[in-house]
Amino acid sequence: MSLRVLVVDDDPGFQVYIEELLRQFFPRIDVRTLSRGRDTLQTTKHFRPDIILLDVVLPDTSGFEICRRLKADPDVSSIPVILISGVMTDASDRTLGLQSGAEGYLCKPFEPMELVAQMRALLRLLEDLKRHQQREMEIQEQRIEALGLLAGGLAHEFNNLLTAMVGNISLARSLTSNSTERELALKEAEQAAMRARSLTNQLLTFARGGEPIRTAFALEPLLRSTVERLFSGSAVEVRYAIAEALPLAFAEASQIGRAIENVLLNAKEAMTENGLLIVRAEPFLQGDAPPPRDTHLRKGLYIRVSITDNGVGIDEKDLRKIFDLFYSSKGLGRGLGLPIARSILHRHDGAITLTSSPKEGTTVTLYIPAIAENRVHPDAALQSKSTSPPTSRARILVMDDEASIRKLLVRALTMSGYEVDGAPDGQTAIERLRTALADGRPYDLAILDLTVPNGMGGAEAVRQMRKLHPKLVAIASSGYSNDPVMARYRDYEFDGVVTKPYALPELMTLVQKTLASIPP
Repeated sequence: MSLRVLVVDDDPGFQVYIEELLRQFFPRIDVRTLSRGRDTLQTTKHFRPDIILLDVVLPDTSGFEICRRLKADPDVSSIPVILISGVMTDASDRTLGLQSGAEGYLCKPFEPMELVAQMRALLRLLEDLKRHQQREMEIQEQRIEALGLLAGGLAHEFNNLLTAMVGNISLARSLTSNSTERELALKEAEQAAMRARSLTNQLLTFARGGEPIRTAFALEPLLRSTVERLFSGSAVEVRYAIAEALPLAFAEASQIGRAIENVLLNAKEAMTENGLLIVRAEPFLQGDAPPPRDTHLRKGLYIRVSITDNGVGIDEKDLRKIFDLFYSSKGLGRGLGLPIARSILHRHDGAITLTSSPKEGTTVTLYIPAIAENRVHPDAALQSKSTSPPTSRARILVMDDEASIRKLLVRALTMSGYEVDGAPDGQTAIERLRTALADGRPYDLAILDLTVPNGMGGAEAVRQMRKLHPKLVAIASSGYSNDPVMARYRDYEFDGVVTKPYALPELMTLVQKTLASIPP
């Protein structure tokens, strides 16, 4: 492919000189010349040169002005321009030229190699830019393809779960005389819904922003229960090597459980029926020494969990991509397990590493933040109080823009003995509270949805409601786990949080605990 150069200069002799000079150094070249500056932009769009040599002083306009017009047009702004002048040769002139957008400036007379060197440098930069743009296009295409695969896989899985839910609910409605079978069908529908919740929670792990809702908890029970749930009934031998005095983990337990589960599922898929799984857990203190390889741990205390399997291992060529989103070396699943685990650990300021050799197995190591002493989390006092319903009939206000959720909560809470009202948005909830206060029957608790399209959400509503009724306790509800309110709810004047979708027993327990925290 030949080099295309546009020369704009009103001196015919200089045009011939430049063309002959360029042909000596660039054998495959296509040179187009212009004598008038006003034709430059149109010719550039038609000719599409790789570089423009532009005289500063032209009879009809200034080269500076032409350069500014070229750089202002997105269609041709990336084409390099070298300004050339035998009159405007001062440092101030060269500065003005570069400020107009030119990539180079030559003063006549110049050495031929000076022009050639500037052109070659600019062409190298242009080539690098083209390679970068091509790579970006390839990456974008790969992302679109990966998202298509993900969407297809998710649609398939959600359709299966919806079939289980709708089918079991329909079956339960038809079983009017067999209470045992009806209960079993409803239980199956609920389990399918919980699997759908787990799937959406894993996808929300990649949502931007948000912080984990950290609490101090004992990791060993979570670790053992997850292993036993996944490997119960299998022929895989499980061995534990857990330190006796593990510190408390300081993290969001459900997310850490999800990360551990994803690692264990990978190990399970890699092993035969007679596999061996070794689970280790021990304290790890990161001091002034460099952190472990492939981590960026800060100083502090961690729990180091290592999960080793004797499965097929991972080829060296696959190790570099093992944490890439959508990548799977086994052809199973959607390649989300390890990327999700890494995202969870990084969001907790922890880390995850992996070592493996073909036919020798794999070890995945997780570094989970921990605390040295048994601190009392703000929720601990709440959890230690009695969870039995209050003796008086508590009044609850439910705010949610989704009518089906609002009706469900009003019905369920009323059946549990509470006096309940509903509101579709924050402004309505505030008006209901004002009316209740005026009637001398204030609400004890508000359950507020954080996100209300085209309306006031829970974060703004609770601030105004607290001003009206300082003794009101409030629970934040949201399907967006990355909302900062969910992680630091006390900073936003809430007393608890519940993440959608939730089971009614989960909500009822939280309601009882929150009401029990109200001072007498």
